[in-house]
Amino acid sequence: MADHLTQVTWYLLDQVDVRLSEFFNLINGNGWQSMDEI
Repeated sequence: MADHLTQVTWYLLDQVDVRLSEFFNLINGNGWQSMDEI
């Protein structure tokens, strides 16, 4: 049970890390530039 909980915790932390990375990219303007290229 503890192993499963650890996996879930790491999964959630990874999801949050991705969200934060995308958020900071938008702030830095990288997100908007990539959107303009599409």
